[in-house]
Amino acid sequence: MADLDGLLNTTTALHDALKDIPNNDDDDLDGDFDDTGDSDEDDFGSDGGSGGEGGGDDGDGSGNDGGDSGDADGRELIIRQGKAFGNRINRSIKGILDQCLDGDWITFKKVPVVKQKSMFKRFKTKYRWDPRTEQNIYDGFINVLKRRFRDNMKVLRKKFKQNARDDRHEFPDDKDNFDIMCKYSPDDSMPLGKWQRMCDQWNTEQWKKRSEAGRANRKNDLCRHTGGSIGFDEHHLCMVN
Repeated sequence: MADLDGLLNTTTALHDALKDIPNNDDDDLDGDFDDTGDSDEDDFGSDGGSGGEGGGDDGDGSGNDGGDSGDADGRELIIRQGKAFGNRINRSIKGILDQCLDGDWITFKKVPVVKQKSMFKRFKTKYRWDPRTEQNIYDGFINVLKRRFRDNMKVLRKKFKQNARDDRHEFPDDKDNFDIMCKYSPDDSMPLGKWQRMCDQWNTEQWKKRSEAGRANRKNDLCRHTGGSIGFDEHHLCMVN
């Protein structure tokens, strides 16, 4: 228990230090306006695939994942690492998100709070944490949802665009054309009507302008870390240890 308290105190101190660093990603996270197609592994680590809700094939829950082998009720004990968690736990959150995306939402801001809390309840059936860190864990959970939601939307748009290309449509400068893309549902898992309603929301001047701004900001971002497939916060913890 003493080791856990020590680890918790170290993580809490690191989180307090990091939260004072200016974060310019908030609009980008919530708005899903970065349309460059870049991955987010510089923030949270590589997904290595969808992983699914189980996400248990990537380790034993020790080390940089910030977890232990669980307790009597079978839930794994975890801690937050910077903005998020270890890669395996982040993949587990993505699996929950994938199973709960049943609305016509194109940005995370549009996801109802009640839906976000419902996903967190599912997360709590798999993991446990020190009760004193409940809000901290919830905030980290939402951070991962925001990033993975944006990733999901990028994947959808790319898939639909490719379906249109396969039908010999062209996209100058690789820009999305929702008037064309809305006619091509990616697969049987998404009804065409739902996809068309999402395209209608993307196909607005406001969204296009903010998407272009996001592309420009991303290209001008020179502060990209090169720590490999792990996230920046996990890399920082490794350096501390």
